[in-house]
Amino acid sequence: MEGFAKIFFLMLVGGGIALFGDWIGKYVGKRKLTIFNLRPRYTSRIFTVLFGMLICLFTFGFLAWVSKDARQSLFEVRSLESRRQKLEKDILQLSKVTTLNELVFHINQPMVMGAIDGGRPTKEIEAALMSVLSKANQVAVLHSNEAAKLHGVKGVVPDTQLVVQQKNDFERAVSYLSKKPERFAVIVYSLQNSYLDEKIMVGFDIRENKRVFQTGQVITSKLIDGSQSSDQILVELFDLLSQLQQSALSGGMLPDPVTNNFGGNILVASLFDKRDRIKSMGKAATVKVIANHDLYTVGPLDVRFDVE
Repeated sequence: MEGFAKIFFLMLVGGGIALFGDWIGKYVGKRKLTIFNLRPRYTSRIFTVLFGMLICLFTFGFLAWVSKDARQSLFEVRSLESRRQKLEKDILQLSKVTTLNELVFHINQPMVMGAIDGGRPTKEIEAALMSVLSKANQVAVLHSNEAAKLHGVKGVVPDTQLVVQQKNDFERAVSYLSKKPERFAVIVYSLQNSYLDEKIMVGFDIRENKRVFQTGQVITSKLIDGSQSSDQILVELFDLLSQLQQSALSGGMLPDPVTNNFGGNILVASLFDKRDRIKSMGKAATVKVIANHDLYTVGPLDVRFDVE
């Protein structure tokens, strides 16, 4: 209602000024008054134009007086445009900062793992460590490009060197491994939170690559009733697979940091084959998971399923 009242007031005042201007024009015309030695009819036109300008001036003045938005539109257009451009620039900068703050690897996060035989010449140990670092760099590039793609920014080329390590750490690792004739699991991990478009400082976690299971050892087993439905038998086989992974973990095997599993030769299709065999027996069967050869900390988990 207030807006309509202001418009109505402007109409009344504008009409009044126009009426007054018309009266002045006629008055000047009848009295044949002149200004600047002009002819009376030209003088009358000048007064008409002046009062038209007065109507426009009053309208803008009234709007500026009663409305902050109108004042800004009339007198602060350049300032508003400048502020808009600055705001757009700030938003763009904030977007870039947010993108660059995308965490690619968090502190102490394992990146890759490799097996290295110790007690060998220094050059061979160095080459083995460099091979593990190369795999870590491939993982770093992959993760970085995935994060860049997510934010719609350009990634890095495949041969970009993102992984870096302190020279002293590398030399200490080489010295330690070359002096001990044992099997080792070498885990490359991030030493700090690493963000998009940053180098990734890494360290080495060196552990003994112990034998966890011997060749032919039964790692876990389960009694499954073959008279059950095929679906239930399959569920129990998957439960056995879960038991196997837990046994490997509790025994000391380490999952691969990239895939987060123990690797190996277990295929889902082989579980379907075991299900069909158990179902065909129609009675309780013992399913054993047996190590195909000596299994170590690094893996892979190379096993077979025997049904008895």
